[in-house]
Amino acid sequence: MITRARTWGIRFALSLTGSLFALLIGNLLVRELQTELPTVRLVDQTDALRDLLDSRMASAAERSSTLMETNGIPRLVREPLDRETLGLFFPQAASAEPAVPGLFYARGANLEILRPFAEHPDGEFWIRTNSLGMREDDEPSVDKPGLRVLVTGDSHIDGVCNNSESVPNVLERLSAGSESGDRTEVLNAAAGGYTFYNYLNVLESYVDLQPDVFLCIAYGGNDFAGMMQLQRFYAHRPAAPLRSQHGAQVVAELTAPGLCSQEVSQAIYFQDNPEDEAISVATCTAVALEMLSLCNERGIRLIFAYLPPHFRAQPEFYQDELKQAHELLDLEDSWLEVSDRIADRWLEQLRELGIETIDLRPALRESDEHAYYRSDRHLNPRGCELVGRALHAGLRLASPASN
Repeated sequence: MITRARTWGIRFALSLTGSLFALLIGNLLVRELQTELPTVRLVDQTDALRDLLDSRMASAAERSSTLMETNGIPRLVREPLDRETLGLFFPQAASAEPAVPGLFYARGANLEILRPFAEHPDGEFWIRTNSLGMREDDEPSVDKPGLRVLVTGDSHIDGVCNNSESVPNVLERLSAGSESGDRTEVLNAAAGGYTFYNYLNVLESYVDLQPDVFLCIAYGGNDFAGMMQLQRFYAHRPAAPLRSQHGAQVVAELTAPGLCSQEVSQAIYFQDNPEDEAISVATCTAVALEMLSLCNERGIRLIFAYLPPHFRAQPEFYQDELKQAHELLDLEDSWLEVSDRIADRWLEQLRELGIETIDLRPALRESDEHAYYRSDRHLNPRGCELVGRALHAGLRLASPASN
């Protein structure tokens, strides 16, 4: 059934995780999106999350043993999560069971919703999903194509656009004329709110689709800090401290349309928790190693791509916004560079481990066109096209039979 309405038609749940990082994003979503998304629901789970993390807090010695193996290679520490606990970290997971068993959460299955969005070239776009909750018009092919690529990422890859304009669909279109003549199928298994633990969960949940390539596109704007609450849970670390020096007035100013961003919020998080910068790099690498093990076992080619946030990708377009952020937050330049620092160290570690990487920063920095929406800083259709082309050039896709 087609839903045509002034709203998205899906309740968007956001958890506040006990830091200004989450508070800023929560206020931004409510304030900027309430005119088009009156069904936005702000879920404040600060106290519940802090109580959960603090109740699991272990000694410093016990915590350090969860971060690194003795040979210096990080190992991933996880444990099963029941739906109630999962819902504290990902409120989206509490609304409904996902269509795919084992998946933390995904978009609902078989959606067909018109989303008004003034900045889109058409003033609106369609959200369509298949029976697996993927942002695809169609189901995965029953007969496996010559090359199947499974893509995951966050809302930038899920797409604030029509399915045909999303990064995975751009990649599929560009790959259609492969020399081998075999059809390439690119499946979009991204969703808003995903970060590194989710990316691994996607691979584990969809692995029976037998992809030839698993492409994980990490977003530098909030992926690195966004996973830290769950990392603290797994590692029995206490809740992150609150940033007390910024009161409600500063928060209100930061949530003015076009100013506050996930990128600034992430910078605040790491400025308040500088030890988590190294832990974030280690955890990202640990997730990659877990993926690599599964991919090697199943004969899947693993590729990581890095998508930069707007301040680091196209700073020339956001000088006024950067100035305001500096004035309001008194952030040092080095902390607004934190996404680049973490990305550089993480990509270097992946390359040392022999894992393929694609850095999307050069393609976006070289463009003289706005690649991000001004209103919410997601990739716009032109940005999706730029990223899709950069990925196509870096992937050099070929069917297994033609290798």
